[in-house]
Amino acid sequence: MALLDEFEEFVRVKVEVDKCTHQQISDELKSSFPGERGFSLRSIERFCSEKGIKKITNIDDQQLGEVISDAVMQVGPTYGRKMMTGLLSSQGVHVNQQRVKESLCRVAPAYQNARRTDTARQTNPAPYRADYVGHKLHLDQNEKLVMYGVTHVAAVDGYGGMIMGFVTMPIKNNVEIYSHLYKPILVQFGLWDQLRVDQGKEWVLTLHIQETLAHLRLNTSRAPHLQSTSKQMYIVTLLT
Repeated sequence: MALLDEFEEFVRVKVEVDKCTHQQISDELKSSFPGERGFSLRSIERFCSEKGIKKITNIDDQQLGEVISDAVMQVGPTYGRKMMTGLLSSQGVHVNQQRVKESLCRVAPAYQNARRTDTARQTNPAPYRADYVGHKLHLDQNEKLVMYGVTHVAAVDGYGGMIMGFVTMPIKNNVEIYSHLYKPILVQFGLWDQLRVDQGKEWVLTLHIQETLAHLRLNTSRAPHLQSTSKQMYIVTLLT
């Protein structure tokens, strides 16, 4: 690195003015000083990072909006200001995160709002509420020991946190979950107003039966079941 210190001005001009890539600078230095060490691509990248040497992009808001619009078309709605800034930087467009955020609000306001809403919901979830026993029944499965032929599936009442049923099987299976977990709960305790499960396909039969019997529930105004991501199910489990 000490050797590169002697070429700081050279490297800076090449990057900031001539817009050369790190690989091009490495090749030029190796060609000019054959046999010398310290001019590898990785050395150039590390040196530029330490010295804060990067391409300077003079781009107005309209041009930035066009670039970001193209990027959104490529990556979809998931990239926020941080990831979008990194993507643009990898493409040689260096702008600060605030400008990227403002441009995203102009170019794709619906995507920006959806990301903001989703983040707020995950970091500040609505308080969990179950009004009575039989209001919400949570079903979830654990596959930590599936390599040993063990899959656990449990059902928990949302009001008191009581385990209403528990079954172990080699692999998760629609019929087994219904036959050995959900059906016995129905026979012994009755019908819950709402089932809460993740988005796995192992609940299809159970949810079908819940919908079929939905008109027999105590409160028919609620949806007979809700499916959410495993992460949200974990948060709900903690709250119960």
